[in-house]
Amino acid sequence: VTVYQPGRYKLTTDHRDGAPSGWYTVTVYALKPAKSSVTMPEWLADQRYADPKTSGLSVEVKEGQPRAYDFDLDPPS
Repeated sequence: VTVYQPGRYKLTTDHRDGAPSGWYTVTVYALKPAKSSVTMPEWLADQRYADPKTSGLSVEVKEGQPRAYDFDLDPPS
């Protein structure tokens, strides 16, 4: 069993916290830092989430609603 710690993120738009109301396509780059300068970082989630055309993730931001969104991501394939 692989255990992932909950992700932490902060979104800013035009130097302000959050985003204006509306629908958004979400991309996620979940990488474990490389252990050295000659190794590649390790993906912690499937790489499809990093491309807006394949992520399949979207969210509607609504004014006055809590601004925290969680996504269940598949591990790397």
